Amino acid sequence: MPIINFFLKKLTKNFLFLPKFFSFIPAVNYKKEIRPYFGVNIFTTGGPYIRTKRLTKYFGNFLIKPNIIYAQSYWTDQEIIDCIKYSQKKNIPIIFNQNGWYYKSWFKGDYKYRNKLICKIQKISKLVLYQSNFCKKFSKKINNYYAKNSVILLNDVPNLPINKINNKNFFMVNAIFDENSGHLLLPAIKAFYKLAHTNNIANQGLKLIIVGIFKKSAKRSKWFDEYMCYYKLLSKEKLVEYRGSYNKKNANLILNDISYALHLKYNDPCPNKIIENLKRGIINIYSDSGGVRELVGNAGIPIKVKNYSTKKLYQVDVNILKEKILLALKNKNKLYKRTIQQSRKFNYKNYIKSHKDIFIKNLS
Repeated sequence: MPIINFFLKKLTKNFLFLPKFFSFIPAVNYKKEIRPYFGVNIFTTGGPYIRTKRLTKYFGNFLIKPNIIYAQSYWTDQEIIDCIKYSQKKNIPIIFNQNGWYYKSWFKGDYKYRNKLICKIQKISKLVLYQSNFCKKFSKKINNYYAKNSVILLNDVPNLPINKINNKNFFMVNAIFDENSGHLLLPAIKAFYKLAHTNNIANQGLKLIIVGIFKKSAKRSKWFDEYMCYYKLLSKEKLVEYRGSYNKKNANLILNDISYALHLKYNDPCPNKIIENLKRGIINIYSDSGGVRELVGNAGIPIKVKNYSTKKLYQVDVNILKEKILLALKNKNKLYKRTIQQSRKFNYKNYIKSHKDIFIKNLS
């Protein structure tokens, strides 16, 4: 698979539907009752990439003669089109995983066509897996359609080391930062600037930790200069720190002293990061939009914003965020206990079993 991925990256910007074009590649564990095809995972970051990588670890990825197709909403237009054709020609059932939808406030392409194509494949799928109730309701709002033959299946991640409660009050913003990330970074750094100049936070061990990758599109964006201005001011006071990105090997080293996460992304449908935070014992303060509340329950602190908008990426109010940070400090022990309790509602073995049951039930 790594060799195939390498050549696909070199040869094409689009996914190719491999059962159609690469039928000569031998399958692994061919005699298995379940032979799912998950597509070619040519990306190296992001929730869909990680989820697909984990699922293929358990089920394999059958490049020839699959008996079920696991299609996903992040697939390219061409892969979805080829998937529909292949499914109809070979009479192979599709299980479709629906994450977020496309709309113009964040997607620069033809978002209407993308959504229309996704609805088309949902209509011929044996089952649609909505990653949150928000994903289902949002489909009704922007497409006037949702798949009736569907279930809500929240994401999950394997168990992680739990951060012990400590005297450090480190708040993390963790993302792959692009041109749309101003609405989640600027409120965070402005809130800390206000805290630094209106409250004595230096003695409370507060620090803003930035974790992730800044894409070139982020550094070229209008919001980036403003962000860097605040960053330099807070850096002089040792109230902000950039730790870069993390991977499986160095994640514990980078994240083991984090107490809180500021998840301020607007309309996030079902982020893996939230579940990872729960399983690490990291308290979530979040934009109350998208599907985050479905994951957090009563374990975090929501910040109300306008929900379901497609015209603008609404950011949280800086003053309200500042007060929520102070509230989180005051209730740290209680929120930590709730976070640990909420994390126990997620069981990765059950998540895998749910997929296995779905595959078996929907095999033709």
